[in-house]
Amino acid sequence: MLLLLLTHACATTTEETRITDPTAIAEARAAGTAAEPATPLVLVVVLRLKVDANGVVRDAQVVQSAGPKFDEAAMKKAYRLHFNPAHKDGQPVESTIRFAFTFSPES
Repeated sequence: MLLLLLTHACATTTEETRITDPTAIAEARAAGTAAEPATPLVLVVVLRLKVDANGVVRDAQVVQSAGPKFDEAAMKKAYRLHFNPAHKDGQPVESTIRFAFTFSPES
């Protein structure tokens, strides 16, 4: 089973500028990516995602690895995610966020 966790960066608010963080609007599910028996019960891959003003992931980098198999699965799923984009002064803008994929074995 694949669980998605979104790690929010703090939204910045000033008197001159109001910035809101992007929010996930579609969930990606991994098919056949259950943890192998010798692995811990939960594995987490943390990615740094660049989300464009249309909510599309344009770049993904591994920040915290859970091993090549899980990193690759997380990267593939990251590019399938879609977000409500971040906003600055009411206008959609590109942003960078951390996003965590949690892998656990099938029950």
